[in-house]
Amino acid sequence: RDNEVDAVHPLTGLLERVKRLTGPVPQIAIRPLSSEDLGQLLADTLNVEPAQAAPLAQRLAEKTGGNPFFTLQFIKSLYRKGLVFPRSDSASWAWDLERIDSLGITENVVELVTERLHGLPAATQHALKIAALLGNHFSLFQLATSLELPPEQAYQALHPAISEGILVPASRPESLRPGELESPLVVRDFAFAHDRLQHAAFGLIQESERQAAHLR
Repeated sequence: RDNEVDAVHPLTGLLERVKRLTGPVPQIAIRPLSSEDLGQLLADTLNVEPAQAAPLAQRLAEKTGGNPFFTLQFIKSLYRKGLVFPRSDSASWAWDLERIDSLGITENVVELVTERLHGLPAATQHALKIAALLGNHFSLFQLATSLELPPEQAYQALHPAISEGILVPASRPESLRPGELESPLVVRDFAFAHDRLQHAAFGLIQESERQAAHLR
């Protein structure tokens, strides 16, 4: 991210060394999605013409600033609220723009993803809280130890979050030591799909509980 790479960032030094050795380094700046980009995304996703999607694309641009992660969270929020829905008379989707305008959906993506986390089972929310304390990447066995659960039960608690795409595998499937887990397909390590998701999971911990949770 541009705002995270300053003059003392390791990547900056690496690029300078490469430039000295090989000459200019081509760079592609990843900019926010434009209203036209969002319109094409919606047209492809909802199976409608770009002109039909344009008003909804404009709302997305206003709410998300064209940030791809914010955009996906916003669309998922609309779907969960029943404001984007499949049409009964065709293979396309429809939406209720009037209700979207009146609903006042938050522009804060952390609130959007927190709302998403609140829809998960209580055991999954608790596991995600502890996982957020462990870091963006964590091992199943670290988590199981912190939860004081067998690894199998810790994995079961995480499963809804994995299914929702909140967590992603961070290592290749591999066989585990005998007695750790029965299935050779379970991945040892996981990561939050985005740092905002980790932030939102951390935010589920009451401030009064955080010191004890960190210590645990």
